[in-house]
Amino acid sequence: MLEVSIRKKLSSFTLDLSFMTESGSVSILGVSGSGKSVLLKCIAGIMKPDSGYIILDGKVLFDSEKRINLSPQERHIGYMFQSYALFPDMTVKENILAGLNWEKDRQKKHDEAVKMARMLRIDHILDSRPSKISGGEAQRTALARMLVNRPCLLLFDEPFSALDVHLRSELQMELADLLGRIGKEYILVTHSKDEAFSLSDITYVLDKGEIIRQGSPSAVFSNPGSLRAAKLVGYHNISRAERHSDGLYLEKWGIAVDADASPYAVAVADDAAAFSEDGLEASVFKIIRDVNSTLVLLRFRTESFFWMRIPPETPVPEKPRVSIRKESILMLSE
Repeated sequence: MLEVSIRKKLSSFTLDLSFMTESGSVSILGVSGSGKSVLLKCIAGIMKPDSGYIILDGKVLFDSEKRINLSPQERHIGYMFQSYALFPDMTVKENILAGLNWEKDRQKKHDEAVKMARMLRIDHILDSRPSKISGGEAQRTALARMLVNRPCLLLFDEPFSALDVHLRSELQMELADLLGRIGKEYILVTHSKDEAFSLSDITYVLDKGEIIRQGSPSAVFSNPGSLRAAKLVGYHNISRAERHSDGLYLEKWGIAVDADASPYAVAVADDAAAFSEDGLEASVFKIIRDVNSTLVLLRFRTESFFWMRIPPETPVPEKPRVSIRKESILMLSE
């Protein structure tokens, strides 16, 4: 169990967080500069909060009132940086051994490194240097270096950010499999809703140092709750809303829809609209096709885009009419 309640003043805002998690897998979702990495560094002991406390499995790692601030080594937390931070002049085996600081016997250290390498399927590259191995092998090497030190908690700071799209998707699934087999608790910092969805049980949405939404990934993404959270979890169709006599007027697109509430704003998922003979008149700006779906960029009465994702085989009318399901309109607070 991890308990965090800290404050730290940063250049443009104050990181002010309080949360407790018992889940084995947690994601912190937010844009660059929202305080995600600072949070990880405070948990790991690399940075010091201005005030508050951090407790892991009953052990106080930091407490400003009690003047407790354990060193990173005393916290027994594994930290994987964005670049994996492998030593380029060391072999894979030497990189793994660099994390093995609790064992003094040379033979036992060797045996432990080989055992971990076998478990992570990198024992065939133990004598290779980082420049000669693949991205997935580099990731597993960094993970092996973390795990041989027997950490109580694993921290991942944007572990896929430097990879191309194809490799990123492949390594996400690979890491999910590895972490599932290892059974360690971990926190993943990311700006990708796909990574949060596939790699965590609980998601915290962070904006300017504040948690603005939390819950299971499916709950957070299906109902972000606020305008800020909807933007951060990746909704494209977002508009201010006003109650008019003919329905809920969506300012961005200049249309009115059937809805009972009077929210500050609304969000509509890309796949929540359909072509319909009695729908709203729209014009097609662009059609983008891929293997799994077709993305249609529409315009209603204004110049603003409305994103509509449809099955790849669905034809796009030359003069489409579009209906938006009432139940698919998500009401957002400010």
